[in-house]
This record gives sequence, structure tokens and C-alpha cells, in this order.
Amino acid sequence: MILEAQGLTRRFGGVVAVNQVSLRVAQGDLAAVIGPNGAGKSTLFHLISGHLPADGGRVALHDRDISNLAPDQRARLGMAIAFQSVRLFRGMTVVENVMVGGHAWTRHGFVSAFLRLPGQRREEAAIRAEAMRAVQLVGLESDADTLAESLPLGVQREIQVARALCGRPSLLLLDEPASGLRGAERERLAQLIETLRAEGVSMLLVEHDVAFVTRLAGRITVMDRGSVIAEGTPAEVQRDPVVIGAYLGQDRTRATRA
Repeated sequence: MILEAQGLTRRFGGVVAVNQVSLRVAQGDLAAVIGPNGAGKSTLFHLISGHLPADGGRVALHDRDISNLAPDQRARLGMAIAFQSVRLFRGMTVVENVMVGGHAWTRHGFVSAFLRLPGQRREEAAIRAEAMRAVQLVGLESDADTLAESLPLGVQREIQVARALCGRPSLLLLDEPASGLRGAERERLAQLIETLRAEGVSMLLVEHDVAFVTRLAGRITVMDRGSVIAEGTPAEVQRDPVVIGAYLGQDRTRATRA
């Protein structure tokens, strides 16, 4: 198992944002977490990525407990993140932005970089090669030398995915990657995710768009009001009356399972 979260809980004052949530991602799988606005998806994402501490539960990566590790430490163990908000370095080209993701497996520090020592030069060449491979995988080789901030939002999201892939991750976390994208951009992103899955990349996708997720994921965890209300294949969750009630704004306590 690549990722296993058990009983994750997070409170903000008297509000339980995430309540005893568990999920798993197997090797080569694309698992997803969906739910309406305010369901607790983003909080769960930040608990798994290490950007928020949990009040309870644990997170394991490759059977190693990483619950107390910082995000950069999790990255070095193989966890990469593509955030919902675009986080690019202005004034840098596409490939230069993607190269930043190579920090997860580099060894040489500031002194080596400043002095341009042989080991650092070899490492930089390896990072550039890895970055170009990632750029090609997401289909942006023709834009490799273009300033990243000059490109459309959908392409900037793809750059973030490429940067995450440059870190050679064993698990890729995608935080609402389709948010704010138009039809053609969403389709291109969906095709990219399908390509990554075919390449054997293990992924956890957090989204609110049911149609987008059910097209891509093999297994879906559905959250509402901080708790898991359903789990299963796309077909199973789509016909679950509790899930339907949550998305239609109905009181789920009155929904009954078929």
C-alpha cells in the first residue's frame, strides 16, 4: 500500500472539520476524495500532505508512519503535491519552474551550487533532464523555454503537475486541479491524468466535481460535514442515495440506502 490514512481527525475550536477519516491508495491506483463545499476535503488534504497537524489518527507512506514529518520530509520520501492555487516562480521559464521539483532528491547544497563544484554540475544536468522528461510527459515541450506566467491557467496547472513529477514521486497528490478551468482545459487535464495513470503513477485526487472524478478514479471516498458518508467504485457512489442527498443539499439523515 502506497498511502494509508487511519482515523484522521482535525478540530478548529468546537468545529470538527475532519472526523475519523480513513482511506488508502494502492500502487498504481488513482483514488479520489469528493464532497460538496465545506465537506472537509481540503483539510483532509492538508493533513495528509503535512501542512496541518492532526488532532488524531495517523498517516503512513510505504508502511512508514509519517504523521509527525514536515511537508519537505514527506516529499523526500516520495510524496509530491500539485496545489489548487497556482504557485509558479515569476521570471522563470516552464522548464526552470519544473526543475524546482528536483529538490526532493538532490544532495548538494548552497556551497556546492555557489562554487559550481563538479558534483553539483552533474546533479543540475540530471535535474534538467528529469525536468524535460516531465515537461514532455505533460505535453509542454514546445513551451519549455516560455515564461511560465505568460501561459493560460490550465497550462500553469500542468506545469505544477510536471514540477511534482520532477521530484520522482511514488505518490502524487492533486488538490482540486480542475477548479476554475473551462471545458477544453478540463478535458486536457483529464487526459493528462489518464496518461499519468497509464504510466503507473499512484495518485490521490481531491475534487468536488463528481463527473470529473468518476471518469478518472478507480475508488472514491465521499465526505460531507467532515465525515465519510460513502466509499466505493464510481458506479456505487453515483447511485448512493446518501451521496445524492449531500450534493442536492438534502438532510442526509432522511436518506435511506437502497
